[in-house]
Amino acid sequence: MRTLKLIVLLLLLGVGPHAIAATVYCVNTVETLQAALTTAESNGDDDYINVHWGVYSLSSELLHSSSENRNLSIQGGWDDGCNSIIGESLLHGNDTVRPLSIFVTGGSVAIRRMYFAHGFTNGAGGGLQVVGTSALIILDKNRFTDNRSLGPAGAAQVSTGTGRLFAVGNLVWQNRGGSIGGLNLGAGGESVVLNNTIFSNITDSASAPGGVLVQGSGSFDVANNIIWNNAPPGGADFRGNAPHGRRNNDIGFIASATPPDYVTDELSVDPMFASCTLFCVDLDLDPASPLVDAGNDEAWADFNPGELDLLYRPRFAGAHVDIGAYENNDLLFADGFDP
Repeated sequence: MRTLKLIVLLLLLGVGPHAIAATVYCVNTVETLQAALTTAESNGDDDYINVHWGVYSLSSELLHSSSENRNLSIQGGWDDGCNSIIGESLLHGNDTVRPLSIFVTGGSVAIRRMYFAHGFTNGAGGGLQVVGTSALIILDKNRFTDNRSLGPAGAAQVSTGTGRLFAVGNLVWQNRGGSIGGLNLGAGGESVVLNNTIFSNITDSASAPGGVLVQGSGSFDVANNIIWNNAPPGGADFRGNAPHGRRNNDIGFIASATPPDYVTDELSVDPMFASCTLFCVDLDLDPASPLVDAGNDEAWADFNPGELDLLYRPRFAGAHVDIGAYENNDLLFADGFDP
């Protein structure tokens, strides 16, 4: 992973004898977003689509399908001119369409700081569908809420046949799937599910997990996640159908067809989210939560230790990283006294 990050950085800087051309887009309407996705299918470049903050109301699904082995990046929350990230970009499916589908062969797909809400599909992935043959796929600090699929994965269906998959720092909340309420993740390479909050999703099938399923011929390191309150009666929050290990997660009910290679410091406790207003969109931890400072720092070895959480706060603020997508930066101790 460190090597991959270095290669990408060198390519962005144009270093090396065969620097790859890059096209950068700054889009602020549904039409310009779809136009960028379409252009990126066959222009021969790496493509970086920066999406202006705001709500994008969809009457049809956004689509990208490419056989090029290039890098596609979609990042939300940008200001006018796409100079800095100041908010969020919400793809709203109006309970009638899936917001986004991406089909690629190789290269990479990175989706960062996008908000997928009120999507609907008769198939798989109510909020998002990403399918790759050998591509590296990265889901980084996205929100998935109130999406619905009649097939698998109410929130997102993401698979890459022989590639690697990284799902890091996402919120998956109140989605519903015909089978699998939250995320259906499949990969053929070494993959990571890290510091996600997957809460209160629903599956219509008691035999399928309500929160997340990992599957495929690869392996998954599942670390520092909240996977809670997703299980149907008699069912589970998490299911591992691929080789996997678990570190420092907070999981309600587990049903693993494939026994884990390792389980360390796992919890099964009420996450203790902070009190929230009626229209809240985040699940921050209460300062007294047992998940504060309870994560595994080594799980972040291949990522930038200066990373930010979903609310743009430093990921490493206390003695250890917190469990879940949000880092509690409150300076009060759990007993309420100021240090």
